[in-house]
Amino acid sequence: MKQHRLLVVIALILTFSLSYANEIEKVSITFEYHSDNPNETSEQAVIKAIQRAKEKLLKDKYGEDINTINTIYKSNESSGEEAKSSTKLFALSETALRGEWIETTKEKVVEGPTFTNGFWYVKVHLEGKTRSKSGTPIEIKSAFVNNEHDRDQRDIFYDTDYIYLRFSSPVDGFLCVYLVDEQQNAFCMLPYENNTVGYQTIQANKKYLFFSQTEDTDATEYMMRTDRSQETNVLYTVFSPNKFVKAVDDQGGLYNDHESLPRMLPYSDLLKWLARLQTKDEQMVVKTDMIIIKP
Repeated sequence: MKQHRLLVVIALILTFSLSYANEIEKVSITFEYHSDNPNETSEQAVIKAIQRAKEKLLKDKYGEDINTINTIYKSNESSGEEAKSSTKLFALSETALRGEWIETTKEKVVEGPTFTNGFWYVKVHLEGKTRSKSGTPIEIKSAFVNNEHDRDQRDIFYDTDYIYLRFSSPVDGFLCVYLVDEQQNAFCMLPYENNTVGYQTIQANKKYLFFSQTEDTDATEYMMRTDRSQETNVLYTVFSPNKFVKAVDDQGGLYNDHESLPRMLPYSDLLKWLARLQTKDEQMVVKTDMIIIKP
């Protein structure tokens, strides 16, 4: 069966789920972040500024709840030895207070990041869409592992490691899995390339091992590759008990002129697709995982 070797990426994302029962509102906030960690990098400072701006807006507007769940995506670019924040940033964030962040329509670093007296300062401006929360998300179980016998989520993979997904749900439903790279390409890992219906069905309480030809001879296997000192791979696991199909994508082409890539679409289009689905589907769950790839 065909194997894919994936170009891994720089991004940071945490986990989120969204519901739609209440009215969607347009919001904006300008927020100043002062680092309290002397070991923080400029990239981490920007990420935290974005995260805390959204937390503050949701807390002030809707009030507090028990749990906090955030999703942040940030891309970077390098100039010589200096790492800089990209001028084109994407982010989705949801703080599970009594409100949730559905979509970011504008995101800009207004000032900084600047390093003064051992700490970073960043000022950001965000615009987006929010709503008050309703309903309880479905609790899925998922873990990305590097061999067919592992059970727990692995955060570090090494060059030529294979990746597998363990998945289970308490209800029947539908599943898609995407990988996002630093060029802001989103690769569809599940459903597999030979799938013609656009979704992967899930049976309640069944334990799945995806990307394994031992479990499914029609499965596509994925090998993680890197030629850098360290890279980060970000994976989206999208599940709902309500039927949906994957986003519209194109053939992935080749990596290093000879290694085929999965089907793909721009990351911005993936975000728009997710926002449309989540606006209509209060039970949809989107889980994100970040793994580090080393030589």
